[in-house]
Amino acid sequence: MKLPSFLRRARRATQGPPVHPDSPLDIDIKTEASKLHWYHCIKLAPDYTTPGIVGWSADTPDWEKKYLFPSAEELRGKSLLDIGTMNGFFAFEAERRGASPVMAMDRDPPGFPDAREAFNFAARTLGSRVTYRVRSVYDLEPTDSGTFDFVLMYGVLYHLKFPFYGLYRAASVCRDVFLLETHVTLKDEHSWPMMLFYPGNELNDEPTNWWGPNTRCVDAFVEHLGFRMEKRLTHQQNVTGLAPARYTVCCRRVRPTPPPFSEL
Repeated sequence: MKLPSFLRRARRATQGPPVHPDSPLDIDIKTEASKLHWYHCIKLAPDYTTPGIVGWSADTPDWEKKYLFPSAEELRGKSLLDIGTMNGFFAFEAERRGASPVMAMDRDPPGFPDAREAFNFAARTLGSRVTYRVRSVYDLEPTDSGTFDFVLMYGVLYHLKFPFYGLYRAASVCRDVFLLETHVTLKDEHSWPMMLFYPGNELNDEPTNWWGPNTRCVDAFVEHLGFRMEKRLTHQQNVTGLAPARYTVCCRRVRPTPPPFSEL
């Protein structure tokens, strides 16, 4: 099966280069990690961070701000679910900051080469207790997955063919704080919430990119689901598309989520 274009590019860009360890203790970690493709930059040893696109990297020094990622004070002792975990960077970082228990979730198959293998390798190396579950966001149910103080849903929404239903399912397992990061369009002549539909390769030559909501649409989604907006951040996105940007919101539950198949 031919990989989508963005995966072919990322696969070339994020495979670990030959390594020259500074410490004999880290030889196996670096050698084994270099055999995998990494989407996330995860610090596995004092002198080694995996190559990737998002995480602890000189190329992304402001990742905490872009993702409105909670502090150790906010996370300590709180349960957390990371939807679309990929290599697990956000789940492992939440655990490092004191969140417990932490569950990482991704669909089958994951959306990146070696995603699950890289997650498992990082978890073993870090001695992590993060639980990994193979799930679609559409399958989330409180009776099956439990509920969580924090739910993260980074880089998932615009890949969903049924985005609002996916948000309903994610909201159903969130007790308190919901963090959502997504592609949005800033092509916005209208005063009402709207979404662009990408039926083909219109967004960055990638057929799994389906939707481009405007920021008011994202706000309306989460408010309908029973959350109050607390923080929001928009930053430019360097991809091909119709006025593309990234948008992150941090919101807190203020009322129950209504049933997904109701008139209200």
